[in-house]
Amino acid sequence: MPFAFLAAISGADGGRNSPSNRRRSPSPTSGPSPQLFRTAVFTLGNAVNGGFVGAIGPSMFALEAATGLQPAALGRAVLQNRAAKVLGTLVWTHYARRLENDQARVPPKRLLALLSVVAGACALAIARLPRITRLPRSLVLQLVLAVAGFVYGLTDSGMTLLTLWSTRGGAESRTHVAILNAGFTLGALLTPMVVAVSMKLGFDAWPCFASIAILAALNAAALLLVPPPPTAPRKDDDDDGVELERLLDDAPATPKSPAAAAAVSAPRRRDGVIVGGMSAVLFG
Repeated sequence: MPFAFLAAISGADGGRNSPSNRRRSPSPTSGPSPQLFRTAVFTLGNAVNGGFVGAIGPSMFALEAATGLQPAALGRAVLQNRAAKVLGTLVWTHYARRLENDQARVPPKRLLALLSVVAGACALAIARLPRITRLPRSLVLQLVLAVAGFVYGLTDSGMTLLTLWSTRGGAESRTHVAILNAGFTLGALLTPMVVAVSMKLGFDAWPCFASIAILAALNAAALLLVPPPPTAPRKDDDDDGVELERLLDDAPATPKSPAAAAAVSAPRRRDGVIVGGMSAVLFG
C-alpha cells in the first residue's frame, strides 16, 4: 500500500517532469552567430586585398600604356606597395597595443571601415587612370599603390588579430583564420581571370579595379553592421591556462620506488659521462 501511494504521487503529473519529457529551454542563440558574421565580413575584406594584389600583375601592360612608365619604374612602384604593406603591419601592431590598454581613440570596427573606403578609393583611382588629365598619371599610380599597400598591411593584420581575439583558440581560431586566408586566395585567384577576360573583350584591366572598388564599399558598409569585436584577448582562455597551471603546481608528486628512481637516474648519469667525454675531446 505505501508503495502504491508513492507511485501515485510520483505519477500525478503524468510524467511531465520526467527527464525524458521535461521541456528543454530554447537555445539562447538563434540564427547565425555574431562571430560567424564577423568572419564573413572580414573574409570579404581579405578578398579585396587579394583581388588588388592579384590584379596588379596582369595589368602591367595597361598601366604602362596609361602612365608611360617603363617596366623598371613600374617594378619600383610595386616594391613600394610591398614596403608600405610592412609599414602598415607595424602601425597596426602599435595600434593593437594601445587598443589592449584602452588607449585607442578610434574603435577597430570604424577604423577598418574607414580603411576599406580608402582601399576602394585606390582601386577606383586606378580604374579611372586613363581619364586623369590634371595630374601626372605616373605620380598618381605610384601614390595610389603606396597607399593601397599601407591599407593592406593594416587591414590584413587587424582582421586576423581581431579574429584571434574573438575566438576561443585551438581548432576554432585555426578554422576562422583559415577562412580569412581562403578569402584572400579567392580574390587573388579571380582577379587575374577577370583581367584576362576584360582585356580579351577590349576593355583593358579597368573594369576589374572598378569591381574591387565596389566590393570595398560593400565591405565598409558591412563592417559598420558587425558586432563590436573584442579589444583584448579572451579572458576565459587566460583563466583556463592559469587554472591548469595552478592544478599542475598543486598536484602531489608521484612517489617512486628505489628501483624506479635508479632506473631513471642511470641514463642521466650515462648521458653526463658521454657529454663530459665529448667536451674533453673537443676542448681538451
